[in-house]
Amino acid sequence: MGKSQVACGIGHALIDAGFRVPCMRTSELVQRLEPIAERYGRRSILITANQPFSGWNNVCPGPGMTVAAIDRLGHHSTNFEHNKTRLPG
Repeated sequence: MGKSQVACGIGHALIDAGFRVPCMRTSELVQRLEPIAERYGRRSILITANQPFSGWNNVCPGPGMTVAAIDRLGHHSTNFEHNKTRLPG
């Protein structure tokens, strides 16, 4: 099971429980930054990414946006790292 499937499952369970669940690509989220600022400290955000925060300079439109996004996302957060085991050959 991949990280996107887990995120979708959580989102569907929240919808079934009556919550609104907006959905967008991580790259769109960090480029707009306003959804992060609007939800900061008030609502939850679940993000899946193929790169650690150290590689987000390639995702965000500039270094300032990278620092701001990581600062808001990292504060009061719980991070889960999903490692896939690769089979030889």
